[in-house]
Amino acid sequence: MMYNLDNNQHEMMIQYSHLLTVVEEGFDYVEEQYQLEKWFEGDRMLGDVFLAFTQFEKTNQLMNELFKNETTILNDIQKFDTVISIVADLEKVYELETERKRVVLNRLIPAFSAWKEILDVTFKPYIQH
Repeated sequence: MMYNLDNNQHEMMIQYSHLLTVVEEGFDYVEEQYQLEKWFEGDRMLGDVFLAFTQFEKTNQLMNELFKNETTILNDIQKFDTVISIVADLEKVYELETERKRVVLNRLIPAFSAWKEILDVTFKPYIQH
């Protein structure tokens, strides 16, 4: 069942989807910089990505209310918790450049990408009209 969204809700979903794409592009930059061992540049962008994560967390609360009766959508949105748990792991090794690179490239980016792919499919019917 698809919900009828008002204009504000529709715009929220469009902005959310856009932020997913922006974060994905940010991760591409982080990956490129880390591969070149340009830690400062990569870390600066990673900081921006983490700021975006706080926006996802805030908006997820609104989404949870909006889709409170739609278990599939709620489950898809809540998969962000996996990404956040990896961030918690990253914080434990952040000072070690090679470990930071390993966690970001091998765990964080793939988890975010998988979550984004799920939401792209889930949100598509809502943002197309």
